[in-house]
Amino acid sequence: SLRGLGASGASRAIVLLDGTLLNDPFGGWIYWSRVPRASVERVEVLRGGASDLYGSSALGGVVNIFTRRPDTNALSLELSYGNQLTPDASLYLAGRKGDWTARLAAQSFRTDGYILVERNQRGLVDTAAGSRNSTINLSVERSLGEKGKLFATTSFFGESRANGTPLQTNRTHIRQFSIGSDWSPDPVGYLSARVYGGTQAFDQSFSAVSADRNSEMLTRVQRVPAQVMGLAAQWTRSVGTSQTLTAGVEANRVRGSSDEIAFTSGRASSLVDAGGRQATIAVYFGDVIKVNSRLFISAAARVDHWRNYAGFAASRQLTSAGLTTTQFLDRTEHAFSPRLSLLYKVRPSVSLTGSITRAFRAPTLNEMYRSFRVGNVLTLANETLRAERLTGAETGVSVRSPDGNVGLRGTIFWAEVSEPVANVTLSVTPGLITRRRLNLGRTQSRGVEIETEAHLQRFLNLSAGYLFADASLVRFPANTALEGLMIPQVARHQFTFQSRYANPSVITVGLQGRASSSQYEDDQNLRALARLPAGPALEGIARGIDRGLGVLHGRAR
Repeated sequence: SLRGLGASGASRAIVLLDGTLLNDPFGGWIYWSRVPRASVERVEVLRGGASDLYGSSALGGVVNIFTRRPDTNALSLELSYGNQLTPDASLYLAGRKGDWTARLAAQSFRTDGYILVERNQRGLVDTAAGSRNSTINLSVERSLGEKGKLFATTSFFGESRANGTPLQTNRTHIRQFSIGSDWSPDPVGYLSARVYGGTQAFDQSFSAVSADRNSEMLTRVQRVPAQVMGLAAQWTRSVGTSQTLTAGVEANRVRGSSDEIAFTSGRASSLVDAGGRQATIAVYFGDVIKVNSRLFISAAARVDHWRNYAGFAASRQLTSAGLTTTQFLDRTEHAFSPRLSLLYKVRPSVSLTGSITRAFRAPTLNEMYRSFRVGNVLTLANETLRAERLTGAETGVSVRSPDGNVGLRGTIFWAEVSEPVANVTLSVTPGLITRRRLNLGRTQSRGVEIETEAHLQRFLNLSAGYLFADASLVRFPANTALEGLMIPQVARHQFTFQSRYANPSVITVGLQGRASSSQYEDDQNLRALARLPAGPALEGIARGIDRGLGVLHGRAR
């Protein structure tokens, strides 16, 4: 979640690994462990709506992870060991011969974990929540001289988790490939093409724990298979010295289902299946214009069209004859995502920026077709969900010292999301909380980002950041009692800092920290998540900023 847009089963930001989408095709979530740390060269973060180039899910921004591209043979190995029996290893290996380059990145992690329940509340069923995962990424590249290259990559990922009781576990297996080419023939410009695909399987079991936590019974066993195939092509060309054009096309198809065994009193009672397919095609165009040495204008637009089809839900009772099947109607939607950005250099060390944008997120197959239960909370799917649509604007200033060693950036942003997908509470009983995924009316997030960095000495770097995000539900005609409440899992204040002393010939030392204000777990703002310890000073700053912004916004906090 970026800029207070709110967490969800699906991410509202896109994560890329060397341009390949890491967001899960069925659910939109991110498996960060798929990226071996030893292979990472840098990470770039684009904040704000970016659907004009990246399409669905780029409401809050884009995180792009770039892996190392050494010119010579390279080997990097990182090993660590921690408490709770936690070994961790990350490997990167690269070799080059002639026009051929091969790279191997791998990582393995495991931990016994710890018991999640407070000691005085534990029962016989409470066990440590451990996990383990492994990933391997292999890529081969063939250089085509100075004009381009051909490449192929493949990756394998496996993860398993123990979720705090003997019967609650889950496993994931992902296999993915990508082949493509980058080519820059004169005078055509720069061309790139990608074909990618993958399969995955997610298995999970759910249970109901007794009040004394001394026993549990299976409630559901679930398997979620999914497949994705897609292609993307992009063209970029400079026109003279003052203009750069970009155009592209993308298409993909995702299919997935949720195959479940439901249990009653610990015995299998029914088979429940649901799933469907989604096909998307998109075209986009962008232009960056250098008006003069100070003013730059960037404009872009993208059109996405997608179709949800072959949706179904089926239920078969194991204790009696009979099969109930529902075929959902095929539905289509489209999204137009324009963006206009300006950059004006007041002087070489001072820049002003501004942009307005539209972005969207199509509902995932997981949200439309997969229901799930965690403890006594049941969340129902909704096959009628529509796309979330964001309208946003921002303006900012960037200042850097003449020697370039100190920088300060500040941004004021505003974003409004219509029809956001959220888990809405339908009923609450002592034994069961029932929620359903619904399109709300409208949410709003507005705030300020401030970041600073300083290179104080040859080897010492410092940076710090502050985010204020006033994120709330502003309109929901179906349940006006929720209007004005905070968006779940969004902290109004977030502070971060990082310091690093790096002298490769002697030592590298880093220190980083984060503090946040309180937030809520649920849509009704009843289940508060405690704030991280920030100390009296940071808490006083947060209260002061909160009061000041409350006056500016014309309403009490």
